[in-house]
Amino acid sequence: MDPRDGFVEANGLRFHYLEWGTATHPPLLLLHGFGNQAHIWDPFAATVCQRYHMYALDSRGHGDTGHADDYGDELNAIDTLAVCDALGLLHFTLVGFSMGAANALIVISRRPELVERLVIVDRGPESNPAGRARMSRAIGQARSVFPSRDEALAYIRMANPRRSEDLVQASLRHAFREMPDGSYQLKYDQKLRDRFLGYAGSGVDLWKCLEAVRCPTLIVRGGESDILAPEVAEKMVAMLPDARLEIVPHAGHTVMLENPGDFNRVVGAFLP
Repeated sequence: MDPRDGFVEANGLRFHYLEWGTATHPPLLLLHGFGNQAHIWDPFAATVCQRYHMYALDSRGHGDTGHADDYGDELNAIDTLAVCDALGLLHFTLVGFSMGAANALIVISRRPELVERLVIVDRGPESNPAGRARMSRAIGQARSVFPSRDEALAYIRMANPRRSEDLVQASLRHAFREMPDGSYQLKYDQKLRDRFLGYAGSGVDLWKCLEAVRCPTLIVRGGESDILAPEVAEKMVAMLPDARLEIVPHAGHTVMLENPGDFNRVVGAFLP
């Protein structure tokens, strides 16, 4: 089932989202990571869209959502709450990857009654410094415009060496804009890139936010992830009243795209 595109105004920005399923099914909200966009959830959505009314949001400055003057985890959460209010989402399952997981934790700390089930994908309240350094190197090599399709594809493959070729091509379609001169422009705001490279921390105590989580929770870690350290994932599970950890083999940080088969299986089994 192909998603439907939607737009909603919130906090002075025009937010783009994808939607699958119908209102007769329970709602599920998907939040992407830094530099991504809502279509990273396409392979997963295809496996559960018959069971859920699904929404995948483009965060501020990403995908087809408007660019902003400022960015940060707390602003993402404020946006998410405003979009949920605009869409009438009162009680839902929440899935967040990386930056989207930080977003999810802040949302729950503010409005715990909204979320009935939570999936945190390869992000903890603290990140492995080696993984952040690797991501900074990759982001630092990204230009805002690539002169040709082949050069854009080469960048995608370099940044995501485990990603299958069909998902590489999907990234080109959804994360880039083809310009009239045949060049390809990254959709996400370049201010985000500069902010990531100068990252000085979230500004939010995500361990404190984690204390607010009381709903059933699944933590998913890529077996070869250099972002979510095993000991951090285990500490998260120990802190939560109803949580379990699933490790997806043959996957690094971007678990849902590097091993979609096993990711879809473990998350699909967790969802009722």
